[in-house]
Amino acid sequence: MDENQFRKLEDLIANGYHFPIREYIREGWELYKSKAGYFIGFFFITLFISMSASIIPVVGWLANSLVLSPALGVGFFLVAHKIKNDQKYEFGNFFDGFKLVVPLMLQALILMVIMLVALSPSIYVLYESGIVEWYMEVLANPLDPPTSFPEPDTRMFLTVSLNMFPLVYLGIAYMWANQFIVFFNTGAWEGLEMSRRLITKKWFSVFGLVLALAGILLIAYIPAILLTALSPVVGVIILVVLMLAIIFVVPAFYTIMYTAFADVTGLNEEEENEDILAHLIE
Repeated sequence: MDENQFRKLEDLIANGYHFPIREYIREGWELYKSKAGYFIGFFFITLFISMSASIIPVVGWLANSLVLSPALGVGFFLVAHKIKNDQKYEFGNFFDGFKLVVPLMLQALILMVIMLVALSPSIYVLYESGIVEWYMEVLANPLDPPTSFPEPDTRMFLTVSLNMFPLVYLGIAYMWANQFIVFFNTGAWEGLEMSRRLITKKWFSVFGLVLALAGILLIAYIPAILLTALSPVVGVIILVVLMLAIIFVVPAFYTIMYTAFADVTGLNEEEENEDILAHLIE
């Protein structure tokens, strides 16, 4: 991140910015539709890689969380950026996130530690209540799990419920961290902090965008679930069809998030200025 970019972002943090949710959804959807086949194909590849890694106990989960998911996830943003700016691209560009695997991995590790610290009150009360011990016994003996489940008390329920607030805040606040690494060349911690500070200025607006995207899934699922209760066969068929349809729609969430990030940060304005400068030099 150069000095001009830093100053511009600091100005946005100090003075705020416009965040038109409907416009981001519309533009992100149009961006997705322009090359839907590419995005869907890559999404299926990421699912396959993620599920394959998850088969390996512990190591697979760590590799997926710290390396594969971060590097593959930014692939959607990288290709969306090329499409938005009429740049040449090919399917292999979806995997360009692996060129930044070190800062992305460090960022994922730092974020994991932050989330564990934020979740520590819930971990403590769950451990104290015996639920963690019960869960470990289930993992050790999945074919013969313990029959008695620790009874939750009011203190545990309140602690876990209240602990959701900082987790939700941090989950939304850090949503743009990996895009700062990819597009602004920040370090792992700098990307996290810039994302948190920038989103916090319009946290409820960004949260509203996430709710709007989640609402699309709920609106589709609720009628199908109700129909399943009335007619199990028809309901299950509709649910399966909806699941397949939603898989085709999920990649659009990435392009919508990219559209919001690019607009707020003026990312594409930077690209246009660089193109104009290069043209003048020629």
